[in-house]
Amino acid sequence: MPALALLATAALVVPTATKAEAATCVRSWSASAGDSVGSGLGFSYSGWPGGNARVKATYKISGTVKSIRVRMSQGGTSTSTTLLGTSGKKVTKDVAVGYRNKGNGTLWFEPRGDSTTTGRTLYSFCLYRS
Repeated sequence: MPALALLATAALVVPTATKAEAATCVRSWSASAGDSVGSGLGFSYSGWPGGNARVKATYKISGTVKSIRVRMSQGGTSTSTTLLGTSGKKVTKDVAVGYRNKGNGTLWFEPRGDSTTTGRTLYSFCLYRS
């Protein structure tokens, strides 16, 4: 009987959406071939509702010392986080950027970790409130 109860319970499990899938993107972007981060990629956003910001990004970084800084600039101040190197693999990560008040601004993807502007490719992102 316990095995039957376990099977019945397992049948009721419903998959849940990830935070980014359940949330509405305030700003998003994608390019199938990707775009080099170079010396920095900036994406303006408007209508940020205020609150904790998260970014779900798909990217690739060649090299172990390279990273991408994700910076949310608004009203003369900014908060940021870092996307770490991926050894040349395309990955998707969801990271917290920080709290921002209601307003408009720019989401930046900037090179970090070494002095080169190569080896960092951004494929897509979704900026959303968590």
